[in-house]
Amino acid sequence: MGLWTRDNAPVREANLYGVHNFFMGLSLDGSAFGVFLLNSNAQEVLLTPLPAITYRAIGGILDFFIFTGPNPMDVTAQYLSLIGHPLLPPYWSLGFHLCRYGYRDSEEVANTVERNVQAGIPLDAQWIDIDYMDAYRVWTVDPTKFGGLPSLIRDTFHSKYGIRNVLIVDPAVSAKNDPTYVPFLDGLKRGIFINDSRTGRPIEGVVWPGDTVFPDFSHPEAEAWVYNLASQFHKSVPFDGLWIDMNEPASFAAGSKTNCDQTSSLDNPPFVPLVLDRSLYAKTVCPSALHHDSTHYNRHNLYGYDHARVTHNVLKQLFAGKRPFLLSRSTFSGSGLYTIHWTGDNLSSWPDMRASIAQIINFNLFGIPMVGADICGFRGNTTEELCVRWSQLGAFYPFSRNHNDLGSTPQDPAVWSKAATEAIRDAIRLRYLLLPYMYSLFYRAHLNGTTVARALAFEFPGDTNTHNVKEQFMLGSCILVTPVLDEGRTDVTGYVPAGYWINLSTGRRDYSTGQVKYFQAPLNVIPILVRGGCIVPFQTSFEVTKVSRKKGIALLVVLSTMDDGTSMPQTGTAKGELFWDDGEADPLNYVYVNFTVANRELHIVPKPLNDNTVQSIDPQETQIKSILINGLSQEPKQVLLNRAPVAYSFDENLQTVRVGCPESTHFTSMVTVTWEF
Repeated sequence: MGLWTRDNAPVREANLYGVHNFFMGLSLDGSAFGVFLLNSNAQEVLLTPLPAITYRAIGGILDFFIFTGPNPMDVTAQYLSLIGHPLLPPYWSLGFHLCRYGYRDSEEVANTVERNVQAGIPLDAQWIDIDYMDAYRVWTVDPTKFGGLPSLIRDTFHSKYGIRNVLIVDPAVSAKNDPTYVPFLDGLKRGIFINDSRTGRPIEGVVWPGDTVFPDFSHPEAEAWVYNLASQFHKSVPFDGLWIDMNEPASFAAGSKTNCDQTSSLDNPPFVPLVLDRSLYAKTVCPSALHHDSTHYNRHNLYGYDHARVTHNVLKQLFAGKRPFLLSRSTFSGSGLYTIHWTGDNLSSWPDMRASIAQIINFNLFGIPMVGADICGFRGNTTEELCVRWSQLGAFYPFSRNHNDLGSTPQDPAVWSKAATEAIRDAIRLRYLLLPYMYSLFYRAHLNGTTVARALAFEFPGDTNTHNVKEQFMLGSCILVTPVLDEGRTDVTGYVPAGYWINLSTGRRDYSTGQVKYFQAPLNVIPILVRGGCIVPFQTSFEVTKVSRKKGIALLVVLSTMDDGTSMPQTGTAKGELFWDDGEADPLNYVYVNFTVANRELHIVPKPLNDNTVQSIDPQETQIKSILINGLSQEPKQVLLNRAPVAYSFDENLQTVRVGCPESTHFTSMVTVTWEF
């Protein structure tokens, strides 16, 4: 396959939006290794069954890195220690996001939000595509259709519903003669546009606004140029995050409005890797074009990386003291330091939904764990059943956004039948309950270079049955997701590694010997299993994160073995962790909480990062409301919390004790829970 960033809908074995030349090998014994070629030029990679890999690059340095593992998670951590650990997203961004290309005006956006809120859909961010722009020019607002955008964001999104707004900003700048258009005029003044090697003037392509020029984000003036535009725009349109698109960079003209230099060995090299159209300038700018420090031939694959780096730095200035939110389509190795990602313009189809699982897992390997596919599909019209099933799967993507194309029928959760809307709502609500667990996974990824979503083979490398599992995935070490991926099915089978697991849809505990299991999955159910030996912190509310954070947490303790109330060696163990902060502070100021169970005792041990950490967090957020302990075959005689008897209930069918915690119970203090038979 070829590696050359390209604006193209996702298809197999084609060069797409980003370049990540990283390979991991997994042996039958569970050992793993990795190979990374750090090179930004056009390349192709050939896999052969020897086994062998052949690399062909048409420029740059052949800078190879070998990672010896020995297990898959070690390889990932070693790779990310080289390219950089991923950013920690703000807590609100873990909520549900809604968008489409094709909103007619501000009123339609407001109505979309209203109907979904009324339907009980948790919604943390409403996005707006290029529709809001004046003639599709970046950093402008259409005064007729979206003149009410500032008040929509301030009054409706922020004040009324407590949700955020994310706006799209493409890199290409309109080059039409307009003496009032600051992005073009200021860019010319600073000299930050990519130049045509034939003329020395900005190279012109064609994008949404028509004739355009392309910023050179490697230019030392690029950050000041973007900050000037973003800060002025934000004064009138108070967006909360940005979405950078078309940054391969994409152009509807091949090379430029005047093509490319047909005699140039950069535009037409003697060897062209196996890329779409077998051309380096199809749907982009000429490779011979001039950047500040090199040619586009050398910098093309880095364009999205530089765009994200500059925009991230601008947002850090704009939202001082807070972690910025940025989504980029084009990425390169190390982009996870600056941006999150979505998988692009997928098709509303069952095969594309199935393919998204591998895409999510791959980008976690690439150091961009906050990743998702457009839920229900972007191109074409979805169906109600497909949208429900995709929404259930998408509720467990690290990044969860419903987004579709201009001309496609609306597909937001509230447009479907009552039963379908409720099924989608319930899946999203389950996601919201699990946000403290997911947030802790992102913290661990940021600090240690781990993954959030991962293949079963990465969590259970010694179990060869997991090596070819492609239609399930893990969230961290504890949650197994088994989505329904086929039309008309009300059941699903999936591989369950050895051990005890609890099914969240039924609450029932089951043991697996390492086998394929059958799950009932009517339209309102996606099988989600929690692994024995895990302690999962969860929210007690599924409202918007601004509200749900204030309602405390609960703990689900799933013992590794059954506790029959007799012999102590068979009592079961469990462990888990929680990272908690105010949800957006930069630099980080968090409480790390360690949960362990052994010998019928749960220990909750907080470790604040700094002396002032606890004071920086609202005490409403740190309250432990209840604790569920699963894996008890009989009712305990008593339960003690910090050595004092506490009220509890026992569900014999679910083999679970529910402990109600006094209001004074907070995870910022040490807590011990003991049960006795």
